[in-house]
Amino acid sequence: MKLKIKLYLLSLFFIPLLWSGCNKEDDDMQEASSNELLTNGDMEMGTTLPTAWFQSAPCQNNTMVWTEEEAFSPGKSLKISNSTAGSECISFWGQTFNTDIPTGKSLTLRVRIKGQLEGQGVSIVIRGDDTPDISGNAEQFATTQGDLPIIGTFDWTEYSISLDNVEASTLSLTVYLVYLPETTGDVFFDDVSLEFL
Repeated sequence: MKLKIKLYLLSLFFIPLLWSGCNKEDDDMQEASSNELLTNGDMEMGTTLPTAWFQSAPCQNNTMVWTEEEAFSPGKSLKISNSTAGSECISFWGQTFNTDIPTGKSLTLRVRIKGQLEGQGVSIVIRGDDTPDISGNAEQFATTQGDLPIIGTFDWTEYSISLDNVEASTLSLTVYLVYLPETTGDVFFDDVSLEFL
């Protein structure tokens, strides 16, 4: 009888601890996901184009598609390719965010990229504007171009870039996945996230 009472008392002590531990993890997971600013970062939603993403104007030599040819997770990605050497074309996929801008916070853009590229390669970009769309003067700008070459043949790799201290005047944030001029080959982008700290 005493053993049953002891077990019962122990269970009253440990079950709330386990329960509060689960709640803490759930809260942490919800808090982490609430810091995500982009929509459809895994590229799975959409009809003819992926939901929330836009692409640059057509460029003579570059091809841009939303594809199932390659994906990091689960089944779709964004692709840009070019087979013409010396092309001056610049192509990009992008997404603009203009609601509840996290001013004063730091941002990190993370992208999974797979490529077989020669030339200048590709870059990822965060842009901040003082207008609700991308018609401003890019008051804030961060890019991997010139600092972190994304070139060569490589399997899915995560690349990131940060933008410190979003200015109070910022009304929109745009991310770009850029195929640079004088580049040939194929590149795939997937699992794109823009989070604030």
